Amino acid sequence: MTRRLIPSDSHVVSGQPYAEVEVMKMVMPLLAPMPGVITFAVPEGAVLAGGDLIASLNLDDANAVGAAGRQERKRGGRRCLLFLLLKSKQTI
Repeated sequence: MTRRLIPSDSHVVSGQPYAEVEVMKMVMPLLAPMPGVITFAVPEGAVLAGGDLIASLNLDDANAVGAAGRQERKRGGRRCLLFLLLKSKQTI
């Protein structure tokens, strides 16, 4: 993770950038999917691997999402795994 754009335990709104990551020499912003309080799990400058937890988001409205689950979908001939959101806490 290149840098945090807000301090840990800050409130974010939907679509707000909260951190930046570098992928293949490109810096990409990470956006909050829903409003809530974000808590970082890794420090700035951390080297991330696939599946690493970057932050967790305690949602303002836990009823806005359904139960946790896993869903597979085909996109352009490739199979994508989509993880559904948790009821009371979302992992980013």
